[in-house]
Amino acid sequence: DRSYHPAIRSVVVINEPELKLPSIDYPSYWLKALLSAIDGVLSAEQEANVTGSLVNLTVTFSFAYCYACSTPSVGHKPGLDMMVALRDAFLSPEDYGYTPINDLTAFFHTRFVNSFNSANPASTLSALFFDHYAAEFPSTPVFQGEFHCWDESLDQTEEIATVLAITESLDLFQGIYYFEWQVRYDKGASELYFGMFGLGEYSLGTFDFHGTNFEAWCLVPITRGDGPNVPS
Repeated sequence: DRSYHPAIRSVVVINEPELKLPSIDYPSYWLKALLSAIDGVLSAEQEANVTGSLVNLTVTFSFAYCYACSTPSVGHKPGLDMMVALRDAFLSPEDYGYTPINDLTAFFHTRFVNSFNSANPASTLSALFFDHYAAEFPSTPVFQGEFHCWDESLDQTEEIATVLAITESLDLFQGIYYFEWQVRYDKGASELYFGMFGLGEYSLGTFDFHGTNFEAWCLVPITRGDGPNVPS
């Protein structure tokens, strides 16, 4: 019916653009790319005659500092640096060499939400980020796109309880997405520290994926350190 599915609350347009377009040291490049990408989404919605409630759009930043970005009023803070830079670009796109087709300023005030990824312990997030967020964004919601500190000495149950407690004190904080469902064996290295489930010891069968057969392995809960297994 040309409307967004009611289960969709937000759409991530680009994940961690400052790390790849081309790097965090060139904010004018990735800010212009973000303006163009979001402007394109808005135009695509119009071309498709999307009806009903429109979902929020977000750009999920890393938890890095951006010293090449202009300094926020609260000083440089991880993640927040890039959010402030993008807000400035929405409000004055021409300053970044971009002439928008749509009203990006109106979009920012009505449909944009902030988001960030972080592998920091939950106990550090308030001092590093949340204690300063509302001063810069008094009315813009925010969520954490990737939440999970890989330190095996931390109890993940306590970690989740700690970060969710922040949602009780900061109305703008919408919550977290726990990172992630399954261990990414294909990435290796530090990525092996993440994932609620790993692959078990037996296959449930095979399936075809674009002409290649793959095994469908059973899943087993992952246990980190001395705490309970992660899914529990």
